[in-house]
Amino acid sequence: MQLITLYGQASNKKWVIEVSDKASLDLTILEFLRSHNFPIASSCDGEKVCQLCTINEGLLACNVLVKDIITKYNSIITITYL
Repeated sequence: MQLITLYGQASNKKWVIEVSDKASLDLTILEFLRSHNFPIASSCDGEKVCQLCTINEGLLACNVLVKDIITKYNSIITITYL
């Protein structure tokens, strides 16, 4: 079991989300957070065009996999507008 910590800078809140199955590791962060009912901005629905789904000061949630957040970013996601 893996855990991802999500920080909302606008709300100053923190959530811990469990990655409960191996299939979730291959989801994009956009897909993963939406599946957990977090309101992630994206007018292009993950086509990497609108760039509204920015996380961690410059990454696109539609372009980063859950497994990459765990291995490369210490399981931390920061969203400015959340």
